[in-house]
Amino acid sequence: MPSTFHHSDWAAVTEALLSKPRRQAVDQILERLGRACCVDRVWIIRYNDAFTHFWNVQEWVRPGVPQFVHDLQGIPVSLGHWLHQNLQQGRTCVINDLREMPRSASVLRKEWERQGIRSLLAAPGLWEGRLVLQVGFDCVHEQRAWAPADIELLSAVTQVLTVALYGNRGQTAEDSMDFPPCVPTEPRAVLRRFLAHEARALEDLLVVRVSGDYSYLRFRDGHEAVELRSLKYWESGLPRELFCRVHRGVLVNLREIDRLSRSGGHWTLYLKGLPEPLPVGRRYRDVLKHHLGI
Repeated sequence: MPSTFHHSDWAAVTEALLSKPRRQAVDQILERLGRACCVDRVWIIRYNDAFTHFWNVQEWVRPGVPQFVHDLQGIPVSLGHWLHQNLQQGRTCVINDLREMPRSASVLRKEWERQGIRSLLAAPGLWEGRLVLQVGFDCVHEQRAWAPADIELLSAVTQVLTVALYGNRGQTAEDSMDFPPCVPTEPRAVLRRFLAHEARALEDLLVVRVSGDYSYLRFRDGHEAVELRSLKYWESGLPRELFCRVHRGVLVNLREIDRLSRSGGHWTLYLKGLPEPLPVGRRYRDVLKHHLGI
């Protein structure tokens, strides 16, 4: 069913923005938009000024539809690269069927499937040439072939909200946002649960083992995680004074080394808290010796 937004709806949007506190006004607009367009979720995502992280700041859902607003807080922009490269060009993202998404967007597709999304529409909000927000529709109960009227309406409301949130203000966009700072006070490993994430101190990470497209992480407290990330990602992101590669697909925390066995020409590394030993490849022995001072 195509979207139907009448003059009375636009009048209500204007009144809310002019007469109510910002959060209350946006809540009312998202609900009115969702009901008028017969969708299951309407949400607004905003970005920090450095365009490094994004937050789902507000969300309306139809009764009985689960919310995911708390999962999407301070997410690295890089995790939604496929989506952002379109939005940054001012193009609305139109997805009638998640199964038609390209392979390069597989992580994003799995996250949206986790949220039960079957069809999605997202419109960009650009301000002074940069992407500052997006407003989107989710259809959960059934797939939807988005009509031109749906796209035009969402784009129009997104532009109104962009001007309302970013226009004629003395402060920067980030100063007025409703979310906490994204930069941790100490180095941390950001673990994805698709787009949902958690941060853990790097010093607690024992070992990273990579096989194919997946990384398997083990922490001091026994916690384990599986990440869709390459060895190159970890080698470039982990501090070299703390982590060292000891095998083709293995990086270890140097501070957690318990002992090194060099029996019969075979090198084996034992880490504190890790029951199984790790082999050390010949090409990595000199670097390990340098770190260990032997």
